[in-house]
Amino acid sequence: RFGTAHPRAFGAIARFIRLKLDHGISIGDTVNSVSGAAAEFFSLKNTGIIQSGKKADLSVFAPEEIDSGADFITPHLPARGVKLTMLDGEIEYY
Repeated sequence: RFGTAHPRAFGAIARFIRLKLDHGISIGDTVNSVSGAAAEFFSLKNTGIIQSGKKADLSVFAPEEIDSGADFITPHLPARGVKLTMLDGEIEYY
């Protein structure tokens, strides 16, 4: 059991992506805002873009499905539309 949590803990990025896509922001610009731009803002080295020598942390999502269903009643619902997640090149979720 996870205990008490805020719904943003389980779906903030998915919801952010959904809102950007719904407002006509391109997939490329949306993904950059949650990866490359975020890594640059926080001065994270070797992450944020797909490139040889960089960390292999990736998420694959379906643009038409991505969203969060988490709310205060059911804050532990995982994001919808995420198909695969890799950390350090290893599949963690599919």
